[in-house]
Amino acid sequence: MIGTNACGHQAFIGWLTLYLREVDRVSQSAVAMTLSAQYLGSIIGCFAWGFVVDHWGRRAGSIGLLAAGLFAAVFVLLPGPLLAKQAAAFGFGLSFAAVAAIGPWLAELYPAALRAPATSIFQWGRFISLIAPPATGFAAASLGLPVVMGLAAVAFIVSGMIWRALPETHHYAWVNTVPHPKRSGR
Repeated sequence: MIGTNACGHQAFIGWLTLYLREVDRVSQSAVAMTLSAQYLGSIIGCFAWGFVVDHWGRRAGSIGLLAAGLFAAVFVLLPGPLLAKQAAAFGFGLSFAAVAAIGPWLAELYPAALRAPATSIFQWGRFISLIAPPATGFAAASLGLPVVMGLAAVAFIVSGMIWRALPETHHYAWVNTVPHPKRSGR
């Protein structure tokens, strides 16, 4: 899950500036505005996803990666205008920020005695992503940047589906704390 996610991130964000300059042929200021929109979305998303996973459970964060895949696909497939692409970049940043919740959640998946080593799994996934720059560079040379960045969307969706399949660990999740009318005497 982490490796797929990190490779997708590299395939999308790693090529975003070059894509904007070479494929969309926008100005440097337009590139800066697009990246600023993505970063603003990420800043807001970190706070929002922290609230979401604390309120509705850790698995709720999987929605962020699924949405990141959709926003990445929209960004690549959308012919224009630039403002629409910037909105897609903002949406990508907002939704991709859900990954901020993965580290603590991975630790919760393991018994207390194994939590410290289990937390390193997050870093193993990032290590796997070291193959992404040369692999996506080779693919971009033969298939083009739009295809490579489109594959990032697939990676985010696969990662989100894996996340969704893993067990919930947050016992305060909304679905577990809503009183049942028959059991609460209402």
